[in-house]
Amino acid sequence: MSNKFIKPLRVKDLLDNPDNYIDKTITIGGWIQSVRTQGSKTQDKLIYFCPLSDGSSYKTLQLVFDTSKIEEPEAKESLEIFLKKLGSHVSGSFKGVIVKSPATEQPIELLVYQVFDPQFVDYDKYPLSGKKFTLEYLRQYPHLKSAVRAPQYIQRIRSQLAYEVHKFFQERDFSYLHTPLITDSDCEGGGETFQVVPSSQALKQIHQDAVETIDKDVYSKFFGQPVYLTVSGQLQGETYATQGMSAIYTFGPTFRADPSMTTRHLAEFWMIEPEVAFVKLSQMMDLAEDFVKHLLTSVISKYQDELNFLENSRQEHQEKDNQDTLSHIDKLKNIVEKDFVRIRYTEAIDIFEKDLQEHKIRILPENLSPEDTKQFYKKHQKKQTIFKTKPYWGIDLSSEHEKYLTDKVFCCPVFITHYPKKIKAFYMRQAPSEFDYQGEPTVEAYDLLVPNIGELIGGSIREERLDILQATMDKLGLTEQLDWYLDTRRFRSVPHGGFGLGFERMVMLATGTESIRDVIPYPRYLGHCKT
Repeated sequence: MSNKFIKPLRVKDLLDNPDNYIDKTITIGGWIQSVRTQGSKTQDKLIYFCPLSDGSSYKTLQLVFDTSKIEEPEAKESLEIFLKKLGSHVSGSFKGVIVKSPATEQPIELLVYQVFDPQFVDYDKYPLSGKKFTLEYLRQYPHLKSAVRAPQYIQRIRSQLAYEVHKFFQERDFSYLHTPLITDSDCEGGGETFQVVPSSQALKQIHQDAVETIDKDVYSKFFGQPVYLTVSGQLQGETYATQGMSAIYTFGPTFRADPSMTTRHLAEFWMIEPEVAFVKLSQMMDLAEDFVKHLLTSVISKYQDELNFLENSRQEHQEKDNQDTLSHIDKLKNIVEKDFVRIRYTEAIDIFEKDLQEHKIRILPENLSPEDTKQFYKKHQKKQTIFKTKPYWGIDLSSEHEKYLTDKVFCCPVFITHYPKKIKAFYMRQAPSEFDYQGEPTVEAYDLLVPNIGELIGGSIREERLDILQATMDKLGLTEQLDWYLDTRRFRSVPHGGFGLGFERMVMLATGTESIRDVIPYPRYLGHCKT
């Protein structure tokens, strides 16, 4: 097997095996994080100490610049010229000798005697110079923000999670399936899709008679019909799980034209969607629970330093009264070590009704002025939880309802099952009549709610019975558009189920990040598509 590529020496390599490099001459590239000096400049005994980062490790390698130890005149002069411009964010490749460090917190340091390809920063213009930054501020500079430690650590953890997604499913004999990004259907039926249209120039190449102002109908002629960016790969994934492969998963970008401006919504995000044949509802929840615990376990075991740094960074911008007594790592360990709670939707509504009667919950009155709303919260929120919407049977639970169950009632992840059929997607399997509520049918669906975020996973057993599925689709007017989907029930139909996990929400959970916009390198949301 060819193995020509030799990766450059990294900080992690040095710090993982420091004894292997002592007294050796090495060259290493990176970015200087800060500059500290010791000694007297007038006596030509000034020594510079600079931590170097190259993105491979939470820790840094200390560079030491001491021109008094360089005998060769040209090398000494060159280094002195470099040191006159030295500051934080300076990058380059640094050649020198690895020596034992006298400091207890670091085993080795690099005594530098030559610098290659240095790049200096114009600090007057550089927007990330000279102060600490909030993640919100850094959203203005997505192309520069990886220079700051917090975005680096979030993306490093995101990378680990992505690797563990594939590891989890591959170890369980799932096949990775690439489903299309351009599709003619809206899986969820919500209509929140982005239509894909070719440019005017492309249309002119296809239709010679096209003019600058093109009729909207012409846009469908590239594919012969209107097409959209996918909101989910589920329907296509089902075809492979049910027609011969039994267990597949998808992991790719999805797009929703959702105008929500909350901390949990994006227009472009990544979804993980397994589909499994011959399973029951309890088995799919077992799979989802194992999956979440597997992902979090990997992060806890490998990124404790990064998690602590991110938590400390958050607390710097929080009031002391709002800071948790339990560390973020301990919160993750609680999720991993305990069984997730499982309740039915009807039981959740019963909890809300009971707590409303006991005045643990208070509903915000309608039509209050902004000032009256502020006073209402000031009066009640310390003793009671305030809902903007009253929960009742038949409503689709909102994030405030979900967080109440996870953060106040159970203090752990919660599966909610058997939602009303009328509020769920057409493909979900109708539950047996004993799960009905006052004559209202339910479906074998489940949402996994997690603390501080709300819904992390949504899934169901799929309706494999042709007559029931077709009746639902007829009622919703979907039969003609999705007749191909009915073929998977007409031919070789089997019981099956699946779920979708929003990857960015998983990264939020793992890192403790408060906004979904800060866990993806280039966030896209209403009014924002920068670079």
